[in-house]
Amino acid sequence: MASDGQTILGYVLNVSLERAGSSVVADASSGDTVLYFEDASDFAEEGGSVKLQNGDTVEYDSADMDADTITLTNPLTIDVPEDTYIVVFPVANYYQASVEIESYDNAILVRVPHHYWAFLPLGQRDDDKSEQVRLWYDGDDWSIVDVGGVARVRLSNGVSTSLKTFRYTAEGIAPGGYLGVKFLDPYSGTIDTARLRLYDGVVSSDATFDVLVNDASVGTITVPAGSSSGSTNIGASFVDGDKIRIEFTDPADATASPANPLKVWLDVTLDND
Repeated sequence: MASDGQTILGYVLNVSLERAGSSVVADASSGDTVLYFEDASDFAEEGGSVKLQNGDTVEYDSADMDADTITLTNPLTIDVPEDTYIVVFPVANYYQASVEIESYDNAILVRVPHHYWAFLPLGQRDDDKSEQVRLWYDGDDWSIVDVGGVARVRLSNGVSTSLKTFRYTAEGIAPGGYLGVKFLDPYSGTIDTARLRLYDGVVSSDATFDVLVNDASVGTITVPAGSSSGSTNIGASFVDGDKIRIEFTDPADATASPANPLKVWLDVTLDND
């Protein structure tokens, strides 16, 4: 089991679309003003509205996150049985990922932050490949803090996977910051090309990013002034367990800041296993 404050790597098995809300854990009767939930974190502490199972919308004055309750503005006019799912109104949807963690018996369910929706599309993953994610456990809840590409592509019967593109993203790399990549399976191979693109705008002066393997520079990506992207041929080899980093090294251009997210591609050729 993960300890408090620990980050751990996992693989996405499925991503589903869910409605914000929670199931009640105790029967509520007409006339009651308090609903008890499995988890009240979707409800606003300052109050709001929910939709009941019969379609009625009712208001609540407050939500208690410690007790997992909401206090209704007016008494219920219907019974609400245990296990009824009560949704937030207006309806709010979220992505939920089922994530497999090595050494865990069962997959865990974790919400996908909105800025990662584009990189974790809805649907079931194939048995032989899935996105790699880095999870944070705070002692109570799991959260996704980083998303890699399709990083688990199994090799079988000695057949090479040939060229695979691993897509890693960052929500902004500040001077001195970096985007880290680590191959979890026993792979070795060559980094062919590293490409980088700003999500928004262009740089006003050349911005430089180092590509490192185990902290040793193997090439640089330059985003030229007036451009939003750059690429470079690397040709550096790596083996299982090596750390591959994309590090922003030129602090001169303020537009390449945490306010301007980056997308990074590494084109990698895997050796035969």
